[in-house]
Amino acid sequence: MAGDLGDSAMIKDTLLAIRKLSSDSMGTLLDCVADSPLHSISTLRDDLRKLESEKDTSDPLRSKHDTHHRSVRTTVVAHKVELSKHVSSLSEQDMSYSKLVDRVDSMLKDYFKQAMITPQKLFLHEVLIYDFKSPHRDVFAPKPRFAIERALSFPRDYLGCSCCKGAQHGLSSTHPATSVLYQLYLESGALINISDLWSAFYTIIGKEDAEDEDAEQERALYVFFYFQFEKL
Repeated sequence: MAGDLGDSAMIKDTLLAIRKLSSDSMGTLLDCVADSPLHSISTLRDDLRKLESEKDTSDPLRSKHDTHHRSVRTTVVAHKVELSKHVSSLSEQDMSYSKLVDRVDSMLKDYFKQAMITPQKLFLHEVLIYDFKSPHRDVFAPKPRFAIERALSFPRDYLGCSCCKGAQHGLSSTHPATSVLYQLYLESGALINISDLWSAFYTIIGKEDAEDEDAEQERALYVFFYFQFEKL
């Protein structure tokens, strides 16, 4: 998903293994990818067949990348053992085959560079590609607690009424009474003083001329407060 597959160790190891293939294994590989969109496959196959027909021995051709041409020499100098790598000289046919292997390697690198693009650069990649391990979990797994708490905190998103449009954040007298009590509860500490909670509720829900209300209306609002508090 990060778009770094082209530079990954897997691709590098694959290209290294291809560079070490002998001529017979390379011929099998080119035959397997003959129907691929790579345009130079047929030319490479013809050149490889030509090299195979011109070789002097029955042994397969090997490139300069093959470990067959490399050896390790041991030299003792001043009672110390030194290891050195030695590359044997290549025949003319092996050198020609090495050039063909380099062409195959260059062709595959260009193909991987064009094919393995970063998915995030594709148009509308969000519709086709996702990196979630369980994308269905958020859709099918119910979360009633989260849904109820969000509905009490943001009732305007669920009611869709015009009276709550002006109250984007915080408490508002247009919110349902249960929602107001829940938000006051969130602002309270570990110990809740019911008298303070009633005073805050009365300030928000009561009318602007709350001081002029008679005792009966205040009592009705007090009963309404406890009713909503019980529902919460």
